[in-house]
Amino acid sequence: MSIVGYHDASSSTDDKVNTMYLSWQVKHGKFYNSLREKVKRFHIFKDNLRYIEQHNSRNSSYKLGLNKFADLSTHEYRLLYTGAKNIKSKLKFNNVKSDVHSSDIMPDFVDWRTKGAVAAVKDQGYCGELLVFKV
Repeated sequence: MSIVGYHDASSSTDDKVNTMYLSWQVKHGKFYNSLREKVKRFHIFKDNLRYIEQHNSRNSSYKLGLNKFADLSTHEYRLLYTGAKNIKSKLKFNNVKSDVHSSDIMPDFVDWRTKGAVAAVKDQGYCGELLVFKV
């Protein structure tokens, strides 16, 4: 399942999206082993594109765009890139001590970028066990 459900679109829309898809494939060096896999990835790409367009049509503080992950379903992305192998394990913070007291005055907003606490976004790539997706 991709980000949003797949629904048939008109052939003219499919032609435009197919042109975008082919261009996206070239840009990101995407190749598939079979026509079946390519069609599957096209449908996921189209669903993700629809999700991006829906999001960007709203008045949000950020915009979405196509990247190298546009042919992955949400499930595949989570398995490959978020370390979601052991989702059931939960961190426990029962014995964590804090230097912050309820009487301390905390600012409403802190821009951590200006404090040097946030690094630029990096692609950490794939880590963990090799996953194989059946077609």
